[in-house]
Amino acid sequence: MDKRVREALRVAMAAIVALCCAAGIAGCGSASDEKAIREGVTELLEAFKNPTKENLGKYVDESDVSSSELESYGIDIYEFLGHCFSRYSYEIGDIEVSGDTATAEVKVTNVDLSVAIEEATKDLTERSDELAQKYADGSDDAMSGFMQEYFEIVYAKIDEVDQTVTTPVTLRLTKKDNEWNIDDDSEKELIAAMYGSADLDLLS
Repeated sequence: MDKRVREALRVAMAAIVALCCAAGIAGCGSASDEKAIREGVTELLEAFKNPTKENLGKYVDESDVSSSELESYGIDIYEFLGHCFSRYSYEIGDIEVSGDTATAEVKVTNVDLSVAIEEATKDLTERSDELAQKYADGSDDAMSGFMQEYFEIVYAKIDEVDQTVTTPVTLRLTKKDNEWNIDDDSEKELIAAMYGSADLDLLS
């Protein structure tokens, strides 16, 4: 695979995990623990149904290296997320609380993004000779042009994919300082589910 294609794929896949769930999703206040967790998880998941900067600003780590790299190429992370979550939905099921720990059952549905990215990469690989000539000078402007072209193909592929994936996730939460937090492992499972069960191990 051409070096530019590999770089585009790396940055695209890194952008998928540029999302970070807020450290504390819910404070207890006067609400019951179960109600506080349900409201906090709902607020988190609902924000992605309308993935604007206003709604997602606190869930996206804009200081992340991959996000900064995308910005340097003229790629808008929120435009990327807008395509990723255009057909996303969720359901929140049972919530069980035991002292300072809890679980929340969630089902997340979205397009299979791994299929879209695979198809986009296949398209660029088939056009490798053409792209090598088009962006032969290797300048920053040329790389930005290449990246923007790649992302346009990724967007088109995401919009074309009709295969959706529904993934059940058991969120494990811990209460600290009167605030409920999603455990790290659960956060990774949730992010993978939100992106159509993309294999996050491929990004490490």
